[in-house]
Order: sequence, then structure tokens, then C-alpha cells
Amino acid sequence: MRVALLTLTVVLTVASVGSAGAREKPAISQVTLREFVLQPSGLLFNVHPTEARIVVTAIATNALRVCEDGTTFSHYWTGGCRRLARMPLALPTSGGAVHVGFRVLPAGAAATRVTILRLRWHCVDHDFIVVRGSTHVRRTSPIFDC
Repeated sequence: MRVALLTLTVVLTVASVGSAGAREKPAISQVTLREFVLQPSGLLFNVHPTEARIVVTAIATNALRVCEDGTTFSHYWTGGCRRLARMPLALPTSGGAVHVGFRVLPAGAAATRVTILRLRWHCVDHDFIVVRGSTHVRRTSPIFDC
């Protein structure tokens, strides 16, 4: 009887500490890159989304394009690169079972000034990688909803 009482006390103490300092989970995973020049080689992103679509938005001096890059995403992504201009672009769904990779590039051959590049997705895990190559962006941390 005494052991059960001690266990109950510990559980209540842990629960109250956890709820007092807990933050609400964000509604969606997101990363925002600001004020950079996107070089022709672009930026490569890798994430592990759910079956919900990844949405990419940008404010840039010229149109951009988004291309599948080197993962099993190619099984779900058909039709080549997609143009990203003023409207948000929803990428094909990956079904949520795989990590995916895609590259954001200038639509033309020249470097393009980007004011904001934002990715939004629902995550399966905290996998997030951005390969910058010759494009220099400030280091940023994504917000995860998983």
C-alpha cells in the first residue's frame, strides 16, 4: 500500500511540472529564409513530411522553380520542375512514408534576390536539412509540429 501511494505522488508531481512549463504545439512545421541571393545551383531541402503537401512560398525579384532532387520523392513527383512565382506552390504528396528532397532554383540562369522563402509542412520527424551550396543564407531553425 505504501509503495502505491509513493508512485501516485511521483506521477502527480511530474504531471504538474510538465503542464506548467509546456508550450502549445505549433499548427504546422515551418522554416523561413530571408534576404539572400539565390545562386543558379539553388538550395536543396530534405524533410520527412506526412501525406499532407509541402507548401513553398517566395517573394523574389524573378520567378523561381522547384524540382524533385534525388530521393524517392520522384515516385510521387511527375512532370518535372514546377514554377514558383507570386502564389504559394503545393508540392505533390509523398504519402508520408519517405524522406523527400527538392531543390529551389532561379527560373532563369542568373542569380535572383530573394526577400522571403518559406516552407510549410506537417512533419513525421524532425528531419530538416538545407544544403546551401554557393547560396549564402543565415542559419535558421525550423519550427516543428511533430
